[in-house]
Amino acid sequence: MPQFNIWTFLFQIINVLVVAAILYKIMYQPVTEIMHRREKHIEDSLAQADSAKAEAQALLEKYQKLMAQAREEAQSIVNQATTQAEEAKNQILARAEEEAKQILQEAKEEIQREKARAVAEVRNEVAEIALLAASKLIGRVLTPQDHERLARECVDEVSRLAN
Repeated sequence: MPQFNIWTFLFQIINVLVVAAILYKIMYQPVTEIMHRREKHIEDSLAQADSAKAEAQALLEKYQKLMAQAREEAQSIVNQATTQAEEAKNQILARAEEEAKQILQEAKEEIQREKARAVAEVRNEVAEIALLAASKLIGRVLTPQDHERLARECVDEVSRLAN
């Protein structure tokens, strides 16, 4: 049976404690320091990520506001263009209507002038025919004064009948 030696046991305890102290100094503190740095780095990264997320959210909101403004401006431009087109259409229609009225009025005036001219020509021809017929019936040559008097009477008679 092995014997228990207190001195060996003490040396083994001292050896374990010395190795533990050496390992603590050599390994534990640097590993702990590395772990603290890594933890700080992760915290900083998380903070940066939160900051970037907040910034991205702010940019998204800004972008959405700009898009809403752009849509409103586009709708406003479309509405303005529609209004202007409607006004232009109304102006063109009004001008066309005025021009049509003017052309119609001018045509009516031209018709009246042509009618008056035609009536005057017919009167003159009727007067000449009546004078010729009258001179044949009377059998004598009319003087210019008789000719004028008969022409006036004939024209007056034709005018009276035409109206």
